[in-house]
Amino acid sequence: MRIDVRTNSKHSSGPLRAFAEGLLSRELSAYAPSIQHTRVRLNDINGPRGGIDKECLIRLSMDRNGAVQVTHYALDWYSAVIGAVSTARLVVASRLDRLRDRRRSDRRKDQSASRLADAKIAQLAPGTGVD
Repeated sequence: MRIDVRTNSKHSSGPLRAFAEGLLSRELSAYAPSIQHTRVRLNDINGPRGGIDKECLIRLSMDRNGAVQVTHYALDWYSAVIGAVSTARLVVASRLDRLRDRRRSDRRKDQSASRLADAKIAQLAPGTGVD
């Protein structure tokens, strides 16, 4: 999983980038095979005026599963990163669980259709050895 961290503020430092990369790697490691690329954008919306203006936007490009994008706003950079990463983890887990459940459901439908076809063949041609 490649991680690209960018910022529009000169006040965000190297340690903040390292923190964001480390947290993403740790929190999304279980889903890393499904994630191709991660982009993190740190924006200081109001500049020096203050307020809840630190934005962390995370976009995850997933193989065959589209993309996930989350945004979190906070008073400080670290809280914004933590909030966005925890939301991203929940969204990715939910999406992959939903896809896994859909595949299981499709597999069950295929199996029951196959059993039904075998039963019809057995009714039409008794003694063919199809059970």
